[in-house]
Amino acid sequence: MSKSCSFSFVVLIAASLLGVPGCGPGIAWFVAQFAPPQKTKALYTIPRGTKVLVFADDPAGALQDVSIKAELTKRLNEQIGANKIADETIPYQKLLDVVTSTPKFGLLSVSEIGKLCGADVVLYVQIDRFQLKDDRASPLWQGKFETTVKVVDVEAGRLWPKDRPDGHPIDPVETPISAESAPSYRLKLTRLLADLMADRIAKCFYEYEMSRDPEWSWEQ
Repeated sequence: MSKSCSFSFVVLIAASLLGVPGCGPGIAWFVAQFAPPQKTKALYTIPRGTKVLVFADDPAGALQDVSIKAELTKRLNEQIGANKIADETIPYQKLLDVVTSTPKFGLLSVSEIGKLCGADVVLYVQIDRFQLKDDRASPLWQGKFETTVKVVDVEAGRLWPKDRPDGHPIDPVETPISAESAPSYRLKLTRLLADLMADRIAKCFYEYEMSRDPEWSWEQ
């Protein structure tokens, strides 16, 4: 039975329940569970045949833990490959090599950095906020991560978004409060935030099905 036929059958069942007392509140849930998944289109499609450099930047120099740059880059590169967003990505180590071998790296434009890394396009990620706690002295953890992204061609300049020079703001990521005391928790929370943010950023560039499940999970 095709998906369309299956859904039509479900709708008929739901319609038949309309006349059954007490069934009204559950009909919407019933239909939603069996309805075809809703698809969200890409906000922008990166040109095919290009090498992409993910450049996670902290222009304000406010990061207290710069490891998030490496974690986010690694996960975004994985997302780009898994979802066929681009043909090839530049390894994070290549960016580090350019940083250490370029005395005036901080003065380079995004396009110039992309060229030095051998990229055709740069997925520029500006880290606007990253924290693991609201108060560093507090025993309570609560991750918060905010970014803005744009796509820059190393020759033609900014490709996307055309109407926002500062970039496209990604929905913030925030994790539940935790009193975890394990020494490894800092790294675990950092990786979770990187996973969640990489997923949100990547979804700007490919069509995907809306999930009915909660977004965050330690199993990611």
